[in-house]
Amino acid sequence: MKQVIVSGSTGFIGTYFVEYLIKQNISVIALGRKNYNEISFRRRKLLEGSNYISINMKNIYNLDLELHKQKISIGEECVFFNLAWG
Repeated sequence: MKQVIVSGSTGFIGTYFVEYLIKQNISVIALGRKNYNEISFRRRKLLEGSNYISINMKNIYNLDLELHKQKISIGEECVFFNLAWG
């Protein structure tokens, strides 16, 4: 596993999971419904090193467009972890 997408990345489990993956040298695309500035400083520190995208799960079909906007490409070995409630 070289790359992962984690939805719910700003929650309690999500932030620590993202931090763990980054420490394993895995490329992380972190998804959350909050704007980055709305995330607490403590949780933002845990997300450092990830590519954060603000997206609501009801609009997840727009993920491809958001990835394109931020010039983030998905590899063949990308795994999606859904930790979001919505």
